[in-house]
Amino acid sequence: PNQWANDSITYGKNLFQVLEAQGAKEVRKLGTFNQNPPPYGFIFRKNDPSFPAIDTFVTGVDSMIYISRSFPAKWATGQFETPPIGPATHWQRLHWERESFDAHNEKLWLSVYGIRQDASDTLLYILDDQNVKSLSHLSTTEYPYLKLRYEGQDSTLRTLPQPKYLRVLYSSLPEGAIHPVAHEYFYADTLQQGDIMSSSVAFRNVSDAPMDSLFVRYRIENEAGQSIKIMDKNLKPLAPGDTLHADFSMDTRLLNGPYRYFAYMNFDSVQPELRLNNNVYFHKFFVALDNRNPLLDVTFDGMHIMDGDLISPKPIINVSLKDDNPFLALSDTTAFDLHVQLPDGSVNPVYFSEVMFMPAEVSDLPHKNTAKLEWRPHFTQDGEYRLLVYGQDASGNASGTLDYTVTFKVINKSSISNLLNYPNPFSSSTCFVYTMTGVETPVRFKIQIMSVSGKVVKEITESEFGPLRPGTHRSDYCWDGRDNFGDQLANGVYLYRIVAKKADGSDFDFFENQSVDGYFKHGIGKMVLMR
Repeated sequence: PNQWANDSITYGKNLFQVLEAQGAKEVRKLGTFNQNPPPYGFIFRKNDPSFPAIDTFVTGVDSMIYISRSFPAKWATGQFETPPIGPATHWQRLHWERESFDAHNEKLWLSVYGIRQDASDTLLYILDDQNVKSLSHLSTTEYPYLKLRYEGQDSTLRTLPQPKYLRVLYSSLPEGAIHPVAHEYFYADTLQQGDIMSSSVAFRNVSDAPMDSLFVRYRIENEAGQSIKIMDKNLKPLAPGDTLHADFSMDTRLLNGPYRYFAYMNFDSVQPELRLNNNVYFHKFFVALDNRNPLLDVTFDGMHIMDGDLISPKPIINVSLKDDNPFLALSDTTAFDLHVQLPDGSVNPVYFSEVMFMPAEVSDLPHKNTAKLEWRPHFTQDGEYRLLVYGQDASGNASGTLDYTVTFKVINKSSISNLLNYPNPFSSSTCFVYTMTGVETPVRFKIQIMSVSGKVVKEITESEFGPLRPGTHRSDYCWDGRDNFGDQLANGVYLYRIVAKKADGSDFDFFENQSVDGYFKHGIGKMVLMR
């Protein structure tokens, strides 16, 4: 090859040029070897640039050249096979027809093979001129699939007749498929704990065969692949072309973290179906943990008290627990735990048979998630008590790092202290502060405001003052310094006293209060009006 180029001088062209014109690309490299040129191979179709040519050479002593190309040609024999036909629930008939023979020595036949479940096949029939063949006696259990092989010989013209049609009639298996384009719904990829996870997806019968009642398995699994919930359901039968919606929903109050949702249509091949790989719907979602604390509130007779306050021996104690989670209702008594410490130091639990429990209204959760307790005890011992309250929401979040505690005093004897007006001196108005013990309240009550000479200038009745309540309170009523006729009184010192009567007409008892009694003398107090 190192001398091939010289032929251009004598002949006007050389072998490199001839082979390159046919598509060779590697041949000119042979000219670089001065001695022992390597083996070279070249396969091409003469003067046909549409046929991909290949050329190569090897330099290794033990190397081999392997090149191959397929090219069309007219052969004396030929055949083709159909892909597997089926699966079938009932074989019916075979119809086929071919073109006419154009030579006397042409031969052509159609072979019918039965294919088993293990993919092995058996030759069942060889047909030449029989154009219709009944297949009804074939067992679809033994042969769920068939295959046709069309083959023949033509050694003269090599123009084997082509088939006009090959038709196998049979009852096929139904075929359904998930169809999310038609309908797909998934509530949210991230849900708050307690929210309702819901999903819906369309499933369509895409075959000409009807499907029986569809058995569906819904499954929730955690990140480790463990099943959290499995639910089976039978849906309606599906006529050919019909569609149904597979709906699923569940409460997420017991979930926390990432999960996967599956809907398996025709699970476990309960009814025969053509294929199952298009029967599974899958979606990932995340449940965010509820970690916010609920709010606890405790009132005595509708009031918030301070440590050491005096209350009624028969109070109405209301405990409420409010949670901002609109999905996990406070509907169980386990949300509360109450204990009371008596004056003798003993601590007793408050049983739920003693209280009225009012769960959160499920229908109103998006606006309010509040549970309440109402306890109406009767504290028979005088002295100091201590109430301990613990609250937690449906997720177990406590209302606080420490239990709610409050101390209070109880005096069973019904009595009232002297009243103090505040502020004193006053310019525009003054209110009254009092303490009352026991359960009984005065049947008749009034405050008389007098001048220093003893003349009553203003009388505040019970209807004006408002009902008296056990404990220490500031009155809702405040005196504006005007007399019974509404006229403004002059600046100066005024006296006042309390008139309180029991049901039997006797005076209501007054108890001693050293912090207050110093401002009274013989049951009469003093106030100063200054403008």
